[in-house]
Amino acid sequence: MRYDFIEQQLKEGQANPSVLEELREEKAQFGVPAGAVKGSAEWRQAFEKLGTGASRAGGGGSELDFMRQMMGQPGGRDALNQLLNQQQEEPDNGRKVKAASLAGLKAAVEAHSALEWDERMEALAGSEGTVKTDDASDGTTQVRFPAPIGMVAWLPTSTLQDL
Repeated sequence: MRYDFIEQQLKEGQANPSVLEELREEKAQFGVPAGAVKGSAEWRQAFEKLGTGASRAGGGGSELDFMRQMMGQPGGRDALNQLLNQQQEEPDNGRKVKAASLAGLKAAVEAHSALEWDERMEALAGSEGTVKTDDASDGTTQVRFPAPIGMVAWLPTSTLQDL
């Protein structure tokens, strides 16, 4: 069950801060009162209410409901963008790379005039991905990072190590 997964992730606290915040927001959408014991009347009532709201909204099966659900999931915005742009995308270059450590990656992105550091990029540090394309004109490379990161990002080519 998604709620149990979210609670476990929050309890462990291993994810990066932005993912933990997204998980807290998603957990709040369930409407379970703080301190409610799993299986208690309060807990069951919150989930019953959640199910009733979904069926009033059209059973949760419309495309708009799907997009809203995707946008609410950690990494969902990027996954949805990839899904919507899938037919327009060029095939990946295929080269496997590994991003630099957090300190090196952040410094290089902040120093690059065409790029801007985003907190979500912390998850890319030390991660392996597949090159989509290189832009020799500005020394950047677009890299696709698979799940669980699920992100496509432009990075300074100098921060990438070929595998």
